[in-house]
Amino acid sequence: MVVPIAGALIALILAVLLVIPLIRYRVSSHCLFITLLGVPLRWVRLRNIRFISDHAREAAEPWINTYNRSHRSLFIRKRRGLFRYLLITPEKPFVFKAEIEKAIYRLDPGAKFEDTTFYERRRSRSGRGAQPADQ
Repeated sequence: MVVPIAGALIALILAVLLVIPLIRYRVSSHCLFITLLGVPLRWVRLRNIRFISDHAREAAEPWINTYNRSHRSLFIRKRRGLFRYLLITPEKPFVFKAEIEKAIYRLDPGAKFEDTTFYERRRSRSGRGAQPADQ
């Protein structure tokens, strides 16, 4: 009884580990799509995006496609939804951020990103973690 359950659990873990690198991100004229082998799994309307940052203050809905996400994380803050933050890890995060912003400006030329803040990836002297770049 235990052996089939353990085998199924190992198969599930291996399947998840093999699927993670196959997740892709695509920006269309109205949505940000998260796809697996071209099939959309999740999408966010561009009008629902409030701002984009590389640091989140709350729990995020993870849609990662890499095993090492240390310098590739982008957090998308949404206006509405159960999880307000969406974590994605594009290969070139700031290029992808510019792509999303460009699509939003095409959709709404008067759009403003309210409080985008980028954080440095080094420890502060007090040891409190990442600090805002403007300090």
